[in-house]
Amino acid sequence: MTNMSVDVPLLVQTSPPQRAEEDASERHWIQGLKERNESLSRDFYRRYAPQILSRLAGMLGDLQQAEDCTQQVFLEAMQGIQNFRGESSISTWLYRISTRVVYKHFQKRNKLSSFMELLTKDTQTSQPEQPIAEKLLVDKETRQLVWDILELMSPRKRIAILLCDLEGCSLNEASEMLGIPAGTVSSRLNHGRKEFRERLHKALKHQGLSKGDMLNER
Repeated sequence: MTNMSVDVPLLVQTSPPQRAEEDASERHWIQGLKERNESLSRDFYRRYAPQILSRLAGMLGDLQQAEDCTQQVFLEAMQGIQNFRGESSISTWLYRISTRVVYKHFQKRNKLSSFMELLTKDTQTSQPEQPIAEKLLVDKETRQLVWDILELMSPRKRIAILLCDLEGCSLNEASEMLGIPAGTVSSRLNHGRKEFRERLHKALKHQGLSKGDMLNER
């Protein structure tokens, strides 16, 4: 398994003329895909595959798995193109599909290889817990411990942590991608962070370490 860190392209605000051009271009893509234009389908893949691969590699931490999931994303996209109504951008639509593909990947393999900053503080409020500012030391032993803990968690909790803590999605964004209410995402995120913290505390206690031993005070 190849662990890696991949930067996910940031969304850039566009001017009205540029947005209009992009809208026209996307309508062209959609129409061609619905008509099963093979040449346009190849161009479509070349245009959008790199950003989807980058996102999936960042979530999965493994290039081969990310490549396999990218293929699945575009397979599902082509199968569902007739139902795409253009209410969101193509990128957003593909991101939603990629989220579902990763979720199914977790359910099927119950595996996760992605390092993230997950240590959280306790809260008694109904709002999601917020990640603490300190960074986990980026070393092999620490990463492995984090991976081992995450692999024990259910796919539902894990995907909520992935989207909100690794991807930086808001509750509403994660809700839209997963097709569930924001309140459900919040609940899974809270329970997931609580479980992660408890498992981490137990693992550190077993090793005679403390949370402070794993933090990079920067």
